[in-house]
Amino acid sequence: MARLACRCGYIFHFNIETEGYEQCLFQLKFVEEVTEALEEGRLNSDEFSSDCAMNFRDVHPCPECGRVYIETEPRSGIFDIYIREMKRES
Repeated sequence: MARLACRCGYIFHFNIETEGYEQCLFQLKFVEEVTEALEEGRLNSDEFSSDCAMNFRDVHPCPECGRVYIETEPRSGIFDIYIREMKRES
């Protein structure tokens, strides 16, 4: 079972079943192209699933600290880490 450790210590466990924190990111252009192909009947459900699997980036927000891990390229397994900036009080 694959895992990813957040810098805060939280461990993401990647099972066959989807966890509540797992999300994905698609380019809007890809979504538009796939939608058009589906509407025109040029794409069936198997092709749709395959195309989606090859074009999304994994996104994992940490439920403990709020950091967000975004895959640098689809299927790369390499993540950029983002953390919220602190709000300034006026």
